[in-house]
Amino acid sequence: MRRFYKGIARDEMKHAQLSWDLHAWFMSELLVEERSQVRTAQRKAISQLRSSAVERFSRMPFVLGLQNVQDRVVIVERFLKMMT
Repeated sequence: MRRFYKGIARDEMKHAQLSWDLHAWFMSELLVEERSQVRTAQRKAISQLRSSAVERFSRMPFVLGLQNVQDRVVIVERFLKMMT
């Protein structure tokens, strides 16, 4: 199972990088005001993500490898820190 998920993780990382590359290109094509609107929408989405992600993580079974809710909160906070 570990090897299987390791392959999936690598593939997902490539997808994530492609998303960021596309985001950077699209942002470069927008006007200054349009980029500002996108950033405002991103901040709003990130704010909503914090509460919904922690709540969803709290319902996940512990067998998925996250031993307690605090570990799950740390993961969400690290992700959100990268986004800002």
